[in-house]
Amino acid sequence: MTVTIFLGSLLAAMALGMPIAYALLVSGAALMWHLNMFDAQILAQNVVNGADSFPLLAVPFFMLAGEIMNVGGLSRRIVNLALALVGHLRGGLGYVTILAAVLMAALSGSAVADTAALAALLLPMMVRAGHDPARAGGLIASAGIIAPVIPPSIGFVIFGVAANLSIGKLFMAGIVPGILLGAGIAQALGAAVAHPGQPVCCIIGDGALGFHPQEIETAVRNRLRVIVLVVCDKQWGMVKMNQQFTLKPLKTMIFKSLGPDETIKTDLGEIEFDKLAQAMGAHGERVADPAQLRPAIERALACGGPAVIHVDVDPVKHMWAPGLMHFKDMHLEPKGK
Repeated sequence: MTVTIFLGSLLAAMALGMPIAYALLVSGAALMWHLNMFDAQILAQNVVNGADSFPLLAVPFFMLAGEIMNVGGLSRRIVNLALALVGHLRGGLGYVTILAAVLMAALSGSAVADTAALAALLLPMMVRAGHDPARAGGLIASAGIIAPVIPPSIGFVIFGVAANLSIGKLFMAGIVPGILLGAGIAQALGAAVAHPGQPVCCIIGDGALGFHPQEIETAVRNRLRVIVLVVCDKQWGMVKMNQQFTLKPLKTMIFKSLGPDETIKTDLGEIEFDKLAQAMGAHGERVADPAQLRPAIERALACGGPAVIHVDVDPVKHMWAPGLMHFKDMHLEPKGK
């Protein structure tokens, strides 16, 4: 009966259009009434305590910074900077969109604010330049997702508060993935457009390509000779390494890896990128032996079009590659004096 009252009141409140936060409050009050434990003071205290978080003040201020940036003209200056840097290249407005998204992500932390600014400034320019409106809008929308990854990030702030983790370390951990999102397969496609007929190779991880596998179809549709080498270890390696040393450093040093239940959301499922590429009309292969890699690359070059090579790697050996600890130390939070 208790579960019925809780779920019934929650779903009824949501059906009335009430925000989820208030619907949870209503369901909690209904459950307290059913258990003869109703106390308005407890409800008021929980409402105040839930909002009484200093780090969460960053969220509205990040959104405010994005709005001030748009209204004050900073967004246009960022776009002008990107135009000056890469606008002269063939397909330059696409480069401008991605570069401007990376620069704006480092200022606001809000995907909505960044995407709105980019759409208002760049979408008319891309349409006037002859780009398909739907494709231009899709590029701007996909570029906007970089904002929650590159610090400052609203998502990192909320996750850090909820999980009681260092927000500074989360920000440091987002720098490299965010830059790779902006400079990964998109730059490979741009290079292939700028140099038609010449093969372009993009080495990328399975997690990064999982954000935008549809770009394989973009390469097929535009007949771009892009060879994508997908290094698949089925994990967020850098995130997992940091978690392992934070949660169980001694066991990590002895066994080199923790079980799947000992880390938090760092393991990825099976994605067969070779079959995904074949389904989109590209050449696709899968290799697990280093001796197979060179023949696979030669076949990819011979196909004359886009190709994806799914490379299986050992997840433990991949994390403990030579020099990895030095690379990890580069992303540690700076210590105060």
